[in-house]
Amino acid sequence: MAQFKAIFFDQDGVIIDTERDGHRVSFNETFHEFGFDVDWDVEYYHELLQIAGGKERMKHHLHTKGFGKEVKPEDEDELIKALHKRKTSMFIEMIESGKLPLRPGVHRFMKEAMDAGLLLGVCTTSNERAAHAVAYKILADIQF
Repeated sequence: MAQFKAIFFDQDGVIIDTERDGHRVSFNETFHEFGFDVDWDVEYYHELLQIAGGKERMKHHLHTKGFGKEVKPEDEDELIKALHKRKTSMFIEMIESGKLPLRPGVHRFMKEAMDAGLLLGVCTTSNERAAHAVAYKILADIQF
């Protein structure tokens, strides 16, 4: 039987619960900052996760529930881009500040695997700056 030589971890949802405690919170803060009375609770956000992409989730919400005030169709694309850009910035700030904790046991498991001589890697489709903050700030003592 072959021995393991490496372990790859997905970032979002495995290392850190970024969806519920990061992206969702950042979406809500962004909506409020832009003057929209929109709050995505955990259950509703779980439903929205069936839609790929943050911009697409916001468009879906706008088209099905609205933002609480009128958004003209000709302004929709630029608004969604601006909302998403700000949401991403808030999310990255949240990671870089350490407000999002690692999932229980992740650091210990990584440390033990590293000490056992295994190579470790992080795989993600997340923003590069967010991935870098997780791998090289929050997990600074782990070698990837």
